[in-house]
Amino acid sequence: MIVIETERLQIRTLDESDAPRMAEYRNKREVKQYQSWRHYSVRDAKKLIRMINKYPFRGERYDMMQYAVDIKGGIMIGDLHITMTGKRSFMIGYTFDSLYWHHGYARESVAALIDYMVANYPIKKVLAYIMTYNEASRRLLLDLGFEKFDESKFLREESYQKFIEEDT
Repeated sequence: MIVIETERLQIRTLDESDAPRMAEYRNKREVKQYQSWRHYSVRDAKKLIRMINKYPFRGERYDMMQYAVDIKGGIMIGDLHITMTGKRSFMIGYTFDSLYWHHGYARESVAALIDYMVANYPIKKVLAYIMTYNEASRRLLLDLGFEKFDESKFLREESYQKFIEEDT
């Protein structure tokens, strides 16, 4: 089980007991408007968690992992997703309960997970995709050093990338 600590948060591997909480915030109208689903059930959450746990993350292409984000000593406030897109690149996504928006939790957890991945795998590039109307996510990605590289007006989606520089 992976546990990443930040000043305020704990990022950990999801457990099936997280499914009801995950479905609760993912089903909020204001949350799902920025995601690809229209409805997210406890069954959907359990299915995702079982799949993630069935196929352990090894850092190889197409490997996926989903993490819970908890306030230290408190409630699960969101989740993070990664998919390896190559030997040295991965895609990151995030979903947070709207009650916890605008407190820097998403930025703090995304930065910590990127740092963890770079420290433990030979990562050179991170990708992220957001809905074109998601201003908060755009600011988060730009603040973390991502650059926009593509946009699909048909999908109403923007693509961002961040290159990881070598320490000199």
